[in-house]
Amino acid sequence: MAMYDIQIYNQDTPNLPICSLEASEPFLSLHVGDFIDAATRNSRMDAQIGMELRIIKIKHLISTRPNGDVLHRMYVYVLPSA
Repeated sequence: MAMYDIQIYNQDTPNLPICSLEASEPFLSLHVGDFIDAATRNSRMDAQIGMELRIIKIKHLISTRPNGDVLHRMYVYVLPSA
């Protein structure tokens, strides 16, 4: 069985996910707010009209769990665009 995990990080907390979802199907329910929260968390900027978010890195890793499940991990790093 395959498992899917997506984690969203921002530049200020690269080791602490702002949002993390895991499911047994590749269709995970992300919301615009998840990306806004990640980009503005621990930042001096608040969400505002016309604000752009910059995705600075996307990383995809595939591993196997001890029970044999294949795990697909997506790491998305975002920040607000000044």
